[in-house]
Amino acid sequence: MSSFSPQSLLFVLLFLLASHQCAEARYLQTSKELFCSVYTFGDSFVDPGNNDFINTPFRSNFPPYGRDFPGGVPTGRFSNGLLFPDILAHYVGANALQLFEQLDIFEEYKLRLENAIGKKKADSQIERAIFYVNAGSDDFAFTYFHDGIGQPNKNPRDYEQFLLLFIRRFFKRLLDQGARKIAVNGLPPLGCIPVGITLLPQPAKNTEDKARACIGYVNAISQDFNSMLQEELEDLQSQHPKTKIVYIDFVEPLLDVIQDPHEYGYTEVNKGCCGTGLSEIGTQCNATTSLCSDSDKYVFWDAAHPTEKTYHLIFRSNLGAIDDLIGS
Repeated sequence: MSSFSPQSLLFVLLFLLASHQCAEARYLQTSKELFCSVYTFGDSFVDPGNNDFINTPFRSNFPPYGRDFPGGVPTGRFSNGLLFPDILAHYVGANALQLFEQLDIFEEYKLRLENAIGKKKADSQIERAIFYVNAGSDDFAFTYFHDGIGQPNKNPRDYEQFLLLFIRRFFKRLLDQGARKIAVNGLPPLGCIPVGITLLPQPAKNTEDKARACIGYVNAISQDFNSMLQEELEDLQSQHPKTKIVYIDFVEPLLDVIQDPHEYGYTEVNKGCCGTGLSEIGTQCNATTSLCSDSDKYVFWDAAHPTEKTYHLIFRSNLGAIDDLIGS
């Protein structure tokens, strides 16, 4: 799985059309300034198929992934359809092409852009672009929690500080490249992710009741990291007054639908649509795996990743922050 980590930070998603194409693009959902570029960095929550082009066994470019994507095409997105950055790109009127690899590749891309349209125009396009960063989900799931196998080998606060240090260095490079409008999402409530409920140690109450419920101590780690991340972003904002940085909250909208599913039309909140919904991710969710009949009734598509409907709900919940970024 692609991961926001010192070892394998991936530059994922949306390299937008060059300037002459941008000038012809139409506004979509918003009447704000037309954005020609959206660039996204992160893990499998935002990966549109970049894993297809790197040496990793963790892929989703096969059915049933993409079942509800236009044309039913498995693009490599870890969901049944669109992801949060896809929805963001449509909202701001951007026309997207996919790109892959790491932050240094983005720097190389900027040089190519300068050669193609000139440094002044390239700098302007980067300054007008939206940068979307997904930070930390896979790092906690795979590095800190070890995929649910065994106990974490670090104090969570120590690991949070380590990850924030890396994120700080990442943002310095990104800002040095001219990024001026940045949206950053924190962790989802990791204790509510189906595979986490299945594999991580359960509180005594859940064990006794044999209940599948969100794990409180894991969600507390998510909340703690998110608070520290928001403080970090506020500090960055104060140091770079010409830059607009907004925080995108995944916790509140996900907890809302999990705690009151019928209000949003869901019937299943702690299992994925694919297979048993308890542990299937990637190649375990494939063309031979059983599926739910209606993914819109499920918060999660596989045992880790939300459905397209859920991403839409998360997007709408953060619309104020997104409009604030666009209008800045």
